[in-house]
Amino acid sequence: MDDRDGNEQNEECHRVTVEVGLLRNAARFRNATPARPKKNAPAIPAGAFPTQIETRSWLGGDGPFPQWFKEKDNPVWSRHYSDEPDDADCELLTDTLRKLGAKRMIVGHTVQENGITSYCDGKVWCIDVGMAAHYGGDVEVLEIRGDMVRGISER
Repeated sequence: MDDRDGNEQNEECHRVTVEVGLLRNAARFRNATPARPKKNAPAIPAGAFPTQIETRSWLGGDGPFPQWFKEKDNPVWSRHYSDEPDDADCELLTDTLRKLGAKRMIVGHTVQENGITSYCDGKVWCIDVGMAAHYGGDVEVLEIRGDMVRGISER
């Protein structure tokens, strides 16, 4: 794989990550008033959510910082699958994975005090173990071999 292929895969990963967040909260933001993009703004795909329009305008320097980014539970920052998800969260995860054609989701940014943790019958793996000096967590890795997934640590 050359660098170009790696970059394309990274871009696709980031796109899917953001779209999963958008799927999670789309109904809540569907009726928001979008910022009006300037004449030179990149094309916005048909059917785009207002959140996508506002974000594209802001990233392109043509609009203000979207205020919904500051909300605790927004399309980009959500802990529905990493902070002890309930049955409704697991149902939503199952539906999201089905729509994406994926078996599982791997998430971070919510420290798991007991190490790498899975929820929803192994459909979501939470890998933030707080390795930063601030948290003092142990080094752990997530091993994926086909359908076998497990956290590995020195403990």
